[in-house]
Parts: sequence; C-alpha cells; structure tokens
Amino acid sequence: MNTDILTTKSKEVLAAAITAATRAGHAIVEPVHLLIALLGTEGSTTPGLLRAVGADPVLVSNTAAGILKAAGVKTKLAALLNDSSEVLVYCAGELQRRTVAELAGEALACFDFPPAA
Repeated sequence: MNTDILTTKSKEVLAAAITAATRAGHAIVEPVHLLIALLGTEGSTTPGLLRAVGADPVLVSNTAAGILKAAGVKTKLAALLNDSSEVLVYCAGELQRRTVAELAGEALACFDFPPAA
C-alpha cells in the first residue's frame, strides 16, 4: 500500500488501527480496529458523523471494544479444544467429570447464538 497518498490524519488513524490490532494480539487489521482508531484519533470527524446520523459515538466505541474482547476470548477458548485434562464441574445438582476441551467447545458454541439460519 502506498501510504504517500494518504493525508497525515489518515496515516495517524492507520497507525492507531495497527496498534489496536497488535495490542489485541491480532495479526491482521480488521474493520473493528479501524473503527476504534477512527473514534479514538484526536481531530477525527468520525464521532461527529456518527452523531449526525443519530448514533452515539461512545456506545459505538464501547461496542467495538466488546467485539475485540469477545474475539480474544474465542481465541483463548479455541486453544483449549485439544486439552484433554479432566475437571469436576457442578452442574444440575451433581458433580460431573468433563474435559477442558468439552467445556471450551460448549463455551465457543455460545458465541454462535443464535444459530445461523
């Protein structure tokens, strides 16, 4: 990408998006990283544009931060899918022996709720 054609402000936003992705442990800059950068860069017109269409920039920013946190949780859960360690879980009034992988799989399934049609 030829960044020479970008404005100074655009370069700042792009750098902030890369930083957001790096801090989250992501190898790729996704749209949510750009949104966070657009909302957090001083002098950005994004908050004003959101207000102009009736959106709350703080709510949008908090939602974007939540998306990043959920992505981090999903990554950590996915890493546990091969863990055959057994744990005792108290469920429905009884102790059950379960593997970490089973519990991680069930937790990951919650991220896909409601199921795609």
